Formats: sequence, structure tokens, C-alpha cells
Amino acid sequence: MNPILHTLGWTLLHFLWQGLLLGLLASGAMALLQRRGPGLRYGVGLAFLGLMALAPIATFLILMPGADSAAPSPTAALAVAPQGALPWMLRLKLALDPGLPFILGAWLAGVGLLSLRFAGGLFYLQRLTSMGVEPAPAEWHLVVARLTREMGLSRAVRLLRSVRVEAPMVVGWMRPVILVPAAAFMGLSPAQIEAVLAHEMAHIRRYDFLVNLVQSALETLLFFHPAVWWLSSRLRAERELCCDDTAVAFCGDRAAYARALATLEGLRLHSSAELDNPLKVGADGGSLMNRIRRLLQPQLAPNPRFRSAALALAAAGLIAGTVVQQPTPKPPPEQKKEARQVTFSREGEVKINPDAKQPVTVGKHGRFQLSETYGAVTRSYEVTAKDGAVYKVNGAQTPMDDAGRAWLKMMVAQAKRDEARGARMKMNSDRTRMLAERERMQAERTRMETAEVRTVVKDGKQHIIVVQGGQVLSDDAIDGPFVSLNDDDVEGNNLGKVVQNRIIEVPEVTTVEQDGKMHVIVKRGGKVTEDRIMAPQGHDWQQQEGARRHALSAEQRAQMEKLRAQMEQLRRQMRELEQQAGQDRGIPDPPAPPEAPTAPQVAPPPPPPPPASPLPPAPPPAPPAPEAH
Repeated sequence: MNPILHTLGWTLLHFLWQGLLLGLLASGAMALLQRRGPGLRYGVGLAFLGLMALAPIATFLILMPGADSAAPSPTAALAVAPQGALPWMLRLKLALDPGLPFILGAWLAGVGLLSLRFAGGLFYLQRLTSMGVEPAPAEWHLVVARLTREMGLSRAVRLLRSVRVEAPMVVGWMRPVILVPAAAFMGLSPAQIEAVLAHEMAHIRRYDFLVNLVQSALETLLFFHPAVWWLSSRLRAERELCCDDTAVAFCGDRAAYARALATLEGLRLHSSAELDNPLKVGADGGSLMNRIRRLLQPQLAPNPRFRSAALALAAAGLIAGTVVQQPTPKPPPEQKKEARQVTFSREGEVKINPDAKQPVTVGKHGRFQLSETYGAVTRSYEVTAKDGAVYKVNGAQTPMDDAGRAWLKMMVAQAKRDEARGARMKMNSDRTRMLAERERMQAERTRMETAEVRTVVKDGKQHIIVVQGGQVLSDDAIDGPFVSLNDDDVEGNNLGKVVQNRIIEVPEVTTVEQDGKMHVIVKRGGKVTEDRIMAPQGHDWQQQEGARRHALSAEQRAQMEKLRAQMEQLRRQMRELEQQAGQDRGIPDPPAPPEAPTAPQVAPPPPPPPPASPLPPAPPPAPPAPEAH
């Protein structure tokens, strides 16, 4: 194996215990400095993070081939000494040497993947400064210029309003840019916005963007050690506390700044478009509840004993030269989001286009109303043909500025999406209802077209009854008495007592259609005993059945045509809504029920030709028997 790669592998293995030792020391120092200011904790954390970066470099230089030429090689020592006499460190080294190629391969793969993540984060941040941004109002540029002078910054700072970010952030360190979400200018008071800008200016003065880049690079190289991630996360939290102190020093109102942080968090939770990027620095970092609690609680008096103990522990860490992962603290209770209420209504002819210069236009009798209440701010926008557009903030009519136009564009787009979603749901509901109605009609049609043959005993005779569509088509008595299987097995029923029980043979009756006529066939013992042509009420069977089917088909066709017209109207409405929705194609549609197959049109059968010979009527009954045999 290459000596340099061999040394690099052992450098990574040595950093496991070095990082553990440095982690323990850093954790103890942070705990002792818990009651001190965040600036001191941040400095101590940076020192330990620097030691974590220096430890692998120093180890690599010490283990480099030729650093100690007088020391015997492990192979030579193994050749001249028995296995039991070798030191345990040398035995461990010999045991781990075969696995070094796998360790180096895994480390290189992890570094490669995290390097892609690092480069993608940088590219995304640069894109944020050029897409979806516009200059902030002029008065806020004056505020930034004043803060630049008061903080002693020599670099020019740009302030942009963005629709792609959820919280204020700083991008760049040579030519820094502050990105503020457009909604923040509407949801925060001027004093709160100034405090947030002071927080971002503090990041610029402290070169936090550059420090964060170095942190991310160190996380990429030492990704396998949990202590590096823990300490880096702790540094980001302490960095936000330092900038909070700077913001409070400039705005002078802790409660106002705490409310500003809570409002920003509400805006961030309301929107979910932005991906988490570890390279950004801004006002939404760290634990929000801890930051707000720290701003509102009384400041704790410093204790000199803790300071001296922490400094001694930090000095010990510097001498040792190398963070065990501290158990992650329980997350703070989730902050309740401020209530947000939106109302939207439209009447008459109203056209909505969020991308147009005038997002809402109404016809002669049209009317559009939109209102939003978020926290303590209520905004409303109403458009009528008579009065035009009226924009109000907290009930007072206000000229439409850039912030108002950004709010209107966002709310009109949301109203358009909600309206399209409601129309889709209504159309799917109507489609489901019509499909159910069509299935019911088809079932009813099938029931009406299905003939049912029943056999009943009336007046001591067996009758064949043909029922179709709830109507009796024929009722004929079958010739021939019941056949007794056992004449001795006869009992009667008198006053609830069984005195007679007779087993009878019930003939098998079937109906078939032959030559356009309905035949009733009676079988006894598997033999056909009677084949009779049914002529209900003196009419031909086929002629009566054809007329009935023709009437049912006409009614069914009328109902089906009505359903098709309703479906076509709903499809046209859906196409119009989709054309109006335009770019809102990302909204998931509710699942539509499967389209049922359309029932085929049943053409009425042609009238049957007259029969060749009339059917012979049933023979008249002869006394004393009720029917001839």
C-alpha cells in the first residue's frame, strides 16, 4: 500500500480518540460557561473546532514515513520478536492494517458526496441573489446605510426583497447581500424590521458567512465523527445569540425584537418552499424558543469562579491538542403559530391573473373581496366596477405600495388555486353522483328485462306464473295431479297437531323461447310431460315483449342523453378552470372514481311478423274437473 495513503488511513483512525478527547473538553467548557455571555462560549468553541482541524494535520506529519527513521518497522519487529512479546499497540496496528483500504474508500466516498452538497449549497445561495428579487423600499436603504456607519463597516451592503426566501439572510462576505422576504415588510413594524436588519449587519461585521464556509468544509472532511457535527451546530446557535445581542443594543427593545423573531418563524412555517441550507446565515438560525426566552428573561449575573474554571479547562484542551458527541438536548416545546384568517368572495364577471399588472379585473356588475388577518395586522382588498380597487390596512384605506402589491399577488394566486381546487372537487363529486345514478338505472333496466318464473300451489293445483318488471305476464295451471311417493305416509293437521304428512313430487318447470314464442316445459322424473306455448292475455309473446322493451329503451335513452349532456358541461367547466389556473399545475387533484363503461344503446326491435297460424287457446274446463287433462 502507498505509504502516504497508509499514513492517511491511520490519521483518520487516530482522530477517533482525539475527537473524543476534544469533545469532552469542549462539552465541559460550554457547560461551565453556560451562565456567561454567548461571545465567550463562541470563542471557546471556535478554539476547540480549530484544534479538531489541526489534530489530523499534526498526526499526519508525525506518522509520515521518514519522520522517525531510527524506529524499527512493524514488519521487522514482527520478524525478530515472538507474537506474545509484541506491545499491544503494535499488535493493534498489525490487526487494523488490512482494513485501511476499505476505511479510505468509505472516507473518500463520503467526502465526495458531501462536497457535492457543499457546492450545490453555494450555487443555490448565489442564485437567490439574482432570481425573484427586487430592491427594497428607499427608506430601508437609508437605514442600512446608517447601520453601516454606526457599526464601522467599510464594505457596501446591498438590501434586496425576495419572494424565494422565508427568513432574512446574508449571502457573501466580500460584497455582502441581505435578502429579506417580501412578507416581512408587511408583517413587521418599522422598529422590528430595523432590529432584524441590525442582526444581519452583525453577521456581516463578524464575517460569519466566511466562518460558516470553513465550518462546512471541516464537516465535509471530518464527517465521520459526531463531535464535529455537534460542536459546529453549537457554534451556529451561539453565533445567533451574539447577533441577537447586537440587534438589541441597536433597537433597545427586547420585547419588540422577540416578537419580530416569532413573526418571522410564523412566516417561515407558513411557507415551505425553501430547502434547508447549512451555508446560509440569518435571523432564523439556532433554537428560536431558546433565543426568545433568553431575550425576555432577566440577565444572570456573571460568576468569576465559572470563568476561571472554564479558562483552565480550555487551556488544558489547548495543551492536549484534540468533541465527544453530547446527547442532543430535548427540543423546546413547539411555538404556537399566530392565527391566520383569510376570506375570499367574488360575484359576477371577475377575471384573476396574479402575473398581470392589475391582478383582478371586474365586469359591469362584478365584485371581488379579499381579506387576511394575521396576528395584529388585517389587510383587505376590494374591487368593484363603481369604486375601483380599494386597499386597506387595519381598516384604513392605504395607497398600494410595493409591499401591498406583493401581498396582493400572493393572496390572489392562493385564491385562484383554492377556487380551482374547489371546482375540481365539485366536478368529481358530480361525476361520482352521475356514475352512481347510471349504475342504478342499468340495474333497474336489467331487472325490468329479466323474466322470473315461479311455481305456486293454488286451489289444489300447481300454477306457473311468469313475472317481469314486477308485472305478472302469465298465470297458467299445469295439467296433472301431484304424484305421491308414499301413500301410507299421510297425516293431517288439526288444532296445531300434525295429523297428516304427505310427500309429493314437485315437477320441474322451465321456460324457453323458440321460434319467437315462449314455451313452458314441465318435467317429471326427468321426462317431459308437457310443453305448452304461453299466450298471456290473448297477445303474442314476442309482440308484447318487443313493445315493452321499446318503451323501456326510449326512457333509458332519454335519461342517458341527459347524463351525457351534464358530463360534457362539467368537462368544459374543468377545461376552463385549468386554462385559468395556468401555472398552478403542481396542485394534486383529488382522485377521480374510475369511469364506468357507457351502457350500449339498445335499438328497438322491429315489429314481429304476424304468426303463420294463431296459437290455439287452452281448452275450456269441462265439469266437474276445473281444467281439461
